[in-house]
Amino acid sequence: MAVTPASLIAAYPEWTQVNTSLPDVVLTAISQGKDAVDEAVVGDRYDECVMLAAGAWLYSHPYSRDMRDPSDAASNAYKDQLYEIMVSKGSAYRTVWTGDFGGWI
Repeated sequence: MAVTPASLIAAYPEWTQVNTSLPDVVLTAISQGKDAVDEAVVGDRYDECVMLAAGAWLYSHPYSRDMRDPSDAASNAYKDQLYEIMVSKGSAYRTVWTGDFGGWI
């Protein structure tokens, strides 16, 4: 299943108003989510991760400033949950190295 504004709203109804008022912002968030998540890494949790990444992006967007708790500026529940999934899949520890390791290999 591809992530759509409707599927994002079904999973996270708190984004209904932004989808109604500014649907292009939700489409951009989904696009950002797709760019942030590697399907090869997360496998069958890809759509869930895209939605969480989109939610994290939306939560950081100025439109959602009223949803944030001013006493905890660092908290982004979508990002935190996405991170937990990524760690469980091992992606938090993967890097791509394009160099030659400085002659060590």
